[in-house]
Amino acid sequence: MKYIVANFKMNGSKNFVDDYFSKFQGSTKHQVIICPPFPYLERAQQKISQSPLKQGALQIFMGGQNCALERVGARTGEVSATMLLDMGCQYVILGHSERRLHQGEKSPLIQDKAHEAINCGLIPIICVGETSDQRENGSIQDVILSQLEESSPKEGKFMVAYEPVWAIGTGKSATAEDIAYVHNLIRSQPRFETTTLLYGGSVTAKNITEILNLKNVDGVLVGGACLDIVQMNSLIEG
Repeated sequence: MKYIVANFKMNGSKNFVDDYFSKFQGSTKHQVIICPPFPYLERAQQKISQSPLKQGALQIFMGGQNCALERVGARTGEVSATMLLDMGCQYVILGHSERRLHQGEKSPLIQDKAHEAINCGLIPIICVGETSDQRENGSIQDVILSQLEESSPKEGKFMVAYEPVWAIGTGKSATAEDIAYVHNLIRSQPRFETTTLLYGGSVTAKNITEILNLKNVDGVLVGGACLDIVQMNSLIEG
């Protein structure tokens, strides 16, 4: 079994969610995790709980795209881990490069959020990855290991998603050799010997089989391609 994690990012509408979940087809040997925007979590959960999805061979889990460090309080605009849990989520994406870039999130904050998520009963998916400049200057190893150490929780169950920043939303995908190098690097670290490792970065129906067949790749984190339900059906069939 592999993990197929779909990150809708800031996309969707009520009609989109209704149409999307009405068109899931077939069954899969993989575990599918859908991460819609916060406003559509409840609607997505309702659709997932309805037949034929609930009664069929296709089991879908829910995840949030982020959570707050605090559990309650005066934090306008934030969503807590307990709220995600209340909405039916089992997972939460933390430290995505877009949040590191646009919201200025640093690794120590991501680690604190991961601890909070775990304490509330969620499984964090910790994102790490290098920029094109870091790739070109040969600092991939230093960047990845630093992010891993500073972002990952010290205890509890979590996943790690390697997302080369230069491959996210660009149409460019890391080569099999690129992916294998980083995943093998992560796996070689004693603390991550048994951690579930995902790859994300322009994953499509065309390259998913090759990626999932790589050693130390336990699944994928899909962005743009997951918004097309026809392609999503192809992704989960792999």
